[in-house]
Amino acid sequence: MIGFNNLDEINIDNDRLWQNFKTFLFSMPDMISQIVGHKDDNPNELYYSDYQEKYKVYSKLEEYECELVQDGFLKFGVIHLIDNYLEEVFIHNAKLYSVLGKG
Repeated sequence: MIGFNNLDEINIDNDRLWQNFKTFLFSMPDMISQIVGHKDDNPNELYYSDYQEKYKVYSKLEEYECELVQDGFLKFGVIHLIDNYLEEVFIHNAKLYSVLGKG
């Protein structure tokens, strides 16, 4: 298990949630994985996609923007992990951001 140097949790108004998520996503390295799951899923039960170019990941997630932002049963995010370097932006089902970093 990798530890974190940085963990910030941010509460953002729902009407600005997607725009802020998009900003965080595009600030990440080029290759990322998407994370999607049910509110009760443990980290090992979440769906992690293969690593893809971040614009491709964003395009896929954007198709479900309304559901991801408004459905309290969903949590989602993106991750980039290589060796001991980690960046993750994760939106909990309560629509609270977690921004994690290790590097």
